[in-house]
Amino acid sequence: MLLISFLETASRESVEDALAHLQKLIIHYSSFIVQATSGCCLDHMDSLYSHASVIRFPSIDDFKLFKESTEYKDMWTSKFHPVTERCLELHFVVDPVGNQLM
Repeated sequence: MLLISFLETASRESVEDALAHLQKLIIHYSSFIVQATSGCCLDHMDSLYSHASVIRFPSIDDFKLFKESTEYKDMWTSKFHPVTERCLELHFVVDPVGNQLM
């Protein structure tokens, strides 16, 4: 889970571009991803974070492949770092529930 707060001075275009690049990267690594979703906080005035992304991987190794990839590092450095006020990464190991994706 990735929680993000963008700088107030960040342009809307820069924020949308960063989020679009994350989505492109998720699609690029779709064979390593079970499920992914992103969105903005409905009541961001009362929250430290304005956006969140949840990405589920089938294994810790697949998570590491994604997180340590050059593409992810480059995307973070060039797209997110310049416009991000704060970021919180939370990593959980979750057992699958049932046998269908939601």
